[in-house]
This record gives sequence, structure tokens and C-alpha cells, in this order.
Amino acid sequence: MLKISEYTSPYVNKEEYRSISTATIDIDKKINVDDLVKFLRKNGIYDINSYRKLNRNQIRIGLFPFISKEDILKLLEVLNYVFEKVVYYA
Repeated sequence: MLKISEYTSPYVNKEEYRSISTATIDIDKKINVDDLVKFLRKNGIYDINSYRKLNRNQIRIGLFPFISKEDILKLLEVLNYVFEKVVYYA
């Protein structure tokens, strides 16, 4: 499985099958995604929601069509910073 970081991995591993409008990312089970989403919103990062319908610890990110992969990677860098600097462990 492709790992984005030690805390995250894509729900859909094959890039050619990924949505251009929504990114679904598996988050380490030690991290409370509801608290993560609240923290991000409090700090101006929106369009990210927790997602547990598949019985997984995930977030879904609303994307504009044709967003660059580099921009998504920058957002993941922000998430990794939050994971490392702020305690979100359940």
C-alpha cells in the first residue's frame, strides 16, 4: 500500500481510479478524526470531513476539478504538521 506519511494512506491506491472531486484518506486509528476536523476548521481549513461509513478512520477532502497533485501534497504536509505538533490521539 502506498503510504502518504506514517499517519495517512490513500483509500484508493491506484491513482488512475481516484476521484477528481473528492480525496478519501485513511488516517491512523490512533488519531481522532473528528477532533482533527474541528481543529482544522478552527484554523481556517474547510471542506475536510470525517468519514466512517466504510467502518474506517478516514477524512474526505472536497477538491476542485483539476487540482494539482502538488497542492494535495502541500495539504498533506499541513496535516502531517498538525499530527506531529498537536495531540490528537484517542
